[in-house]
Amino acid sequence: MSQGAKKHKKILFVRRVVGKSMWPVLDPEQVVVAMRKRRYDVEDVVVIWHQGKEKIKRIRTLEGTKYDVRGDNPSQSNDSRHFGLIEKSEILGKVVWPRV
Repeated sequence: MSQGAKKHKKILFVRRVVGKSMWPVLDPEQVVVAMRKRRYDVEDVVVIWHQGKEKIKRIRTLEGTKYDVRGDNPSQSNDSRHFGLIEKSEILGKVVWPRV
């Protein structure tokens, strides 16, 4: 488990969207509620811990035990196209509100 993920033990947590990487599905400054899950599926919108920052991305594909995560607005997103696949341990939770 990554150091950042160890700091986030809560089952349910609230975050604010920063930037336009998930626009138009999620607006900048919008509040979301996320929940830690045992399993994540393709098309889930998740909060990840990557390079010392939390990011909100959509799971595009699952390759073995690794996840390809991408923003819904590719021109504004730093995602798996740039940093590669992520481990499940880097996923902090699934966005459960609003439903996306």
